[in-house]
Parts: sequence; C-alpha cells; structure tokens
Amino acid sequence: MKGKKKGSWSDVKTALKSKTTGEQIDLVRDLYRLSTDNRRFLHTRLLDPSVEFAEYRRQVADSIAPDPFGRGRISIAEAKSAIRAYRDASGDMAGTLDLMLVFVESGTEYCVDLGLDDEAYIDSLASMLDTALGMLGNMTPDKRTAFLSRLKRIADRARCVGWGWGDFAGDSIARSFPELLEG
Repeated sequence: MKGKKKGSWSDVKTALKSKTTGEQIDLVRDLYRLSTDNRRFLHTRLLDPSVEFAEYRRQVADSIAPDPFGRGRISIAEAKSAIRAYRDASGDMAGTLDLMLVFVESGTEYCVDLGLDDEAYIDSLASMLDTALGMLGNMTPDKRTAFLSRLKRIADRARCVGWGWGDFAGDSIARSFPELLEG
C-alpha cells in the first residue's frame, strides 16, 4: 500500500459528478445518519438556520463554561468549532457574531463566578473579543445596535476578573465604541 496517494477534494468532486442524483442523495442521507454534527450542519444549511441556532448557542456556552458541579470540562476548541460550524453552514454573520459574544459572555461569567485565573483561558476570551469587535465594526450601524448593550455588560463584568481581562475588555471595547463606556 506504500505510495498510494490520499484522495483530495478534487477527486471527490470528480467522483460525485459521475453519480446519479439518486446516488448523491443516498450519500447525503448516509452522511446525515453518521453524526449529530452532520445533521445540524445540513439542517442549518438547507432548512431554517434559526431552528438549530439555540443548539449552537448551548454548545458554545457549555463548552466554554461547563457546569462546575457536573462532569463537563472546559473545551475552548469545541466552543470555537461550534462557532465555525454555524458560520460555515449558515453564512449568517450576525448569528456568528452572536455566538462569539456568547463565548465571551459565558467565559467572563465563568471567571467571575469561579475566580478562574487561567491565562490561556483569558487569552482565548481576548482573542474572541478582538475578532468579534472587528466583525462588529464592519456591520452597518442598524445591525450593530443589537450587540452594543452586550458589549457594555461584558466590559462591566470583566472588571471583576483578574489577569488583566477587565482592563483589556474595557480598553478594547472603548477603542471600538467609545460612546458605550463614557461617563
């Protein structure tokens, strides 16, 4: 088996073109049955994205801030993966931004509630906030308005967290939207 080349997307695309519509539908059905993530992706892409949105939100919140008395563990990668999956399936930038803010809000509350002082965790919150602020800055003012009160709450709550998170969140939000933190 040595020397066999791994398949590529181009190879798969060529193979798909050789299939009948029925065979292609059967393949998608098999992928649908294979995993919950595939089902959620197909529902989001092909049906109404809002139906699955609550599940993406729950997945982000539970991954970044699991129940401290449960068996769940923090999984930044899983939270980011859920955000990416929603974005790729829906193309909905407002929904993607909402999930990013869920990540930052949930993580901030987790730090406040548990006194979490994990540098890598705080760095992930900072990175996600930066990305969200960049996206928000590219939105039209009317779409942006819905998110501004959430940013103010993040800045207010982040003040209760160490590791520079409060200063970073407040400064970053103030640079992007100075009107939120004036006074």
